[in-house]
Amino acid sequence: MTKSINQWRIYLWTALAALLALPAIAMMAGAEGVAWGPGDFLIMTVLLGLLGLGIEFVSRVSKSARGKAVGIGVAVLAFLWLWAELAVGVFTNLGS
Repeated sequence: MTKSINQWRIYLWTALAALLALPAIAMMAGAEGVAWGPGDFLIMTVLLGLLGLGIEFVSRVSKSARGKAVGIGVAVLAFLWLWAELAVGVFTNLGS
């Protein structure tokens, strides 16, 4: 069982690192509208790190599959809300 848990953790952190690499790849490919600076990468690294830690926390604390699904869903929704707030300020003027 420990091996499958470690394998799942490797997939999680690899997927989060790949998400962080996507804007860099897009900028190297010359995609329009993608112009991240070092601060953008730093903030997204922190956000994705917190998301990963939240998912790991929920998966360790919750015993039921339903509890894990709800907890991970809340973590993902919190990540998406904060990302949108910082990007464009959906509900507040944090992104302005």
